[in-house]
Amino acid sequence: MKTLTHWKAFFKFLKNPTYIEEEQGVKNKALLTINSFILKILIILAILILFGVYVYFNGQMETVEDMKGMGSNLDGLYPPLLVFTLVAVFEELSFRLLLTKFKPLFFAISIAGMLAYYVKKITFKNMFWEPEGLWQTFAIALPVFVVSYLIARRYQESLSNFWEQHFSKIFYVSAFLFAFMHFFNSPDWNLAYLKTNISQLFSGLFFGFIRIRSGLIYAIVAHFLWNFMVSSIGA
Repeated sequence: MKTLTHWKAFFKFLKNPTYIEEEQGVKNKALLTINSFILKILIILAILILFGVYVYFNGQMETVEDMKGMGSNLDGLYPPLLVFTLVAVFEELSFRLLLTKFKPLFFAISIAGMLAYYVKKITFKNMFWEPEGLWQTFAIALPVFVVSYLIARRYQESLSNFWEQHFSKIFYVSAFLFAFMHFFNSPDWNLAYLKTNISQLFSGLFFGFIRIRSGLIYAIVAHFLWNFMVSSIGA
């Protein structure tokens, strides 16, 4: 059964992430993406159930404000579908584009995107897509992209060797940075919000797996669908 095969492939992949193996054909890539998405839902549900049991027995309940996720500061600024699309595209370019054989252009785009995300979220308390702040994002990302690209071109051979030798670490660092970035969605940077990053870490692992095995477009689609589903349930 393909579903179980893909689930086993995901856990096997986590033992030694590599960019070499990739599904062939649109049908196989789409099927792997769907099956991975289903597994992600099941794991997140299990985490939520366990956390709910813990909260119940410890008498701690979070407020709605504590549970607000990414994009809550964008309500009313853009149509929801546009928000989901922007977030999925930019986050996948920033945190997953570089998860392949080393390419200077991909490396520079990801580094610029990640740094822009962190600087904007830390400096402006989760303000990233607001119209008045977009020029600041561009001002941060552009010079970082240029410098990163020039460095990547200058030391391409060395960086390519480093990529091949340490790709598994790069994969996990990418997932961690993606998860921790969401900590700054907390309006007051409450440390209690860190526990919600567990689900974001799993998201980083699953989207990374899909990006490597199926391609970036499939990771973007999965990311979009996940944000849409979570937002619909939260509504």
